[in-house]
Amino acid sequence: MATARPFIFFRWLAGFAVLAFLVIGAGILWVQQTQIEAPLEPGICWRMNAPGSSPQFVAIARDTSGLEACAADLERIHNHTGATLTGAFQGRFIFVDNEAIRSAGSLSGVHWRLYFDNQRKALDNKLDLRPLEMTTQRQTK
Repeated sequence: MATARPFIFFRWLAGFAVLAFLVIGAGILWVQQTQIEAPLEPGICWRMNAPGSSPQFVAIARDTSGLEACAADLERIHNHTGATLTGAFQGRFIFVDNEAIRSAGSLSGVHWRLYFDNQRKALDNKLDLRPLEMTTQRQTK
């Protein structure tokens, strides 16, 4: 009888470990399915409207040369509106606010600065500050 108790304990422990593994696995899958992804289309700079559960991506520029050029387009809009913006370029997110211009692989990922203070000032001096034509036309996929 003394050997039956450890066997029951290990059997219970194994069952608990399997259950915990299944719960953690299901949680990871759920998080991956609900994660918002940036559009991957090459050369298109996107602005994300209504950040939240069902965001809309609106193309603001085509034939964009790179992530920094898209960030500059978003900075130009930020300078005119003062709004905090979230955009995207080829699978990466771009965040523009009063403090910095940053980029990340996901909305909740680590945000890396694209332009530091002196670089941002130089960018702002180069940007064309004529009035913008804003559109609300949504890009259909």
